[in-house]
Amino acid sequence: MERFHSAGFLLAHLEEIPCETHSGGASLFPSVAGQTGELTTLPIRNVYVCRMVNRRLHDAGLLANLSPYYFRVATLTELLTQGLPLEDAQCLAGQADPRTTRLYDRRQRQVTRNTVERISI
Repeated sequence: MERFHSAGFLLAHLEEIPCETHSGGASLFPSVAGQTGELTTLPIRNVYVCRMVNRRLHDAGLLANLSPYYFRVATLTELLTQGLPLEDAQCLAGQADPRTTRLYDRRQRQVTRNTVERISI
């Protein structure tokens, strides 16, 4: 099976988008008109993205009750763990306020062995 490279796929997708799309004429990820397969100028709705993610998770034998939100949390936490400055993570996430980005940071919420050893039974 070929390995899927999301960055390459996205760049190929961007090359096929008409120039007027980049100036606000249509969506980066357009929706499909019913079962026709024809692309519209409207953006894909969040609910459909969630359904696609859950189908792929189910097909992979993973938990199918995760939302794209969990991937956002995991990605931002991982980037911050690797030392990416909060401001850069904020920019990547498209968030206007760094306090919002901090809400996605789960580094402090990880249970360590030291924490568990403190529990007296």
